[in-house]
Amino acid sequence: MIKIKDTTVMITLLKVSYDPKLIEILVWLFKLYPNQVFTDGFRKDDPKCHGTDPCRAVDLRSKTFKNPMAVRDLINATWEYDPKRPDLYKVCKYHKVDNGGWHFHIQVHPNTRRRHET
Repeated sequence: MIKIKDTTVMITLLKVSYDPKLIEILVWLFKLYPNQVFTDGFRKDDPKCHGTDPCRAVDLRSKTFKNPMAVRDLINATWEYDPKRPDLYKVCKYHKVDNGGWHFHIQVHPNTRRRHET
């Protein structure tokens, strides 16, 4: 079951379209782990991935996973953010947010691809 944190987050998810590659990664992830909670989507004044149109990032609650770091590692082992900069950015970041909680930040770049694609 996919859930949304609150109505504010629901609005961020409905405001703009989302990058097809991001949608592909989320569908892949949700098939493996069907119980997800969206905690953020589009941010109007964000100069980074959350602020693009189509939006290239979402945040997911991490405490729904038994081993969040293993999930992060699986995502990053399967998906490559930008082959031209493999050590600079990752598709999935697992990090602490201002309120003290942890979450997944899932992001894509125009060059994002599934690893081992030619």
